[in-house]
Amino acid sequence: SGSRLWPLSRELYPKQLLNIQNKKDSLLQLTFKRLTSFLPAENIISITNTKHFSNVKYQLSAFTQNPDVLSEPIAKNTAPAIAITTRYIQSITDEEDPIILAVPSDHIIENTEKFAQSIQEAEKFAQDGYIVTFGVKPTYAETGFGYINVSDEKKNGFKVKSFREKPEKSEAEEFLKQNNWYWNSGIFMFKASVILKEFEKCSSDIFKISDEINFNETTDIPYISFNKMPNISIDYAIMEKSDKLILTELESDWQDMGSWQSI
Repeated sequence: SGSRLWPLSRELYPKQLLNIQNKKDSLLQLTFKRLTSFLPAENIISITNTKHFSNVKYQLSAFTQNPDVLSEPIAKNTAPAIAITTRYIQSITDEEDPIILAVPSDHIIENTEKFAQSIQEAEKFAQDGYIVTFGVKPTYAETGFGYINVSDEKKNGFKVKSFREKPEKSEAEEFLKQNNWYWNSGIFMFKASVILKEFEKCSSDIFKISDEINFNETTDIPYISFNKMPNISIDYAIMEKSDKLILTELESDWQDMGSWQSI
């Protein structure tokens, strides 16, 4: 509902649809344009709440003729959204096991070239069956972000040891002094088969409910099925439980527009 950016961001018009920091495009539009620098527009799938479906479709139509937007009948957080979208992508692609990049739409990243390079260099890990999380080196002791602790380096990637969600100020200051903590950007990359196997293992209810939806018949997400989904983030449902995680550093600049301090 945009509580951290209230009153600018409100439930019926969230921050993703706003023009922030004097940008001519909204955060959603900036995200879409960033992705089209290295992906075909027709390969980009957006998922949003039904309240925002028309606005999202309208904003993205400035860049592509028929934006592909899924509409959640009720808000259920990022884990159900990623599971449902993965099922949808499997239903529409000719690829045997597509690699999927999951990207929030409330970030500002100015260096698109570096961002694209970071994504493309990390693709090899996804090909090898890892779930890639993109970490950002902390520059100050932010208490509103999640943190990721890493250990051994593995060919430009790091084994993930643990997650820490929104630490106390003193804890965040300690993380800043160490060299093995990253901000959690919330950007992930994985093969469809890998993330679905992790859902089956770590969050079987989401796996089973998402399997009920037949996207070969309709692109609608039925309320009766989706309402049974738990309200849980991808971090809690999968990332904190999976042994397939690897972190690569996001080399570009990065701002999460979640709070007034970020702006």
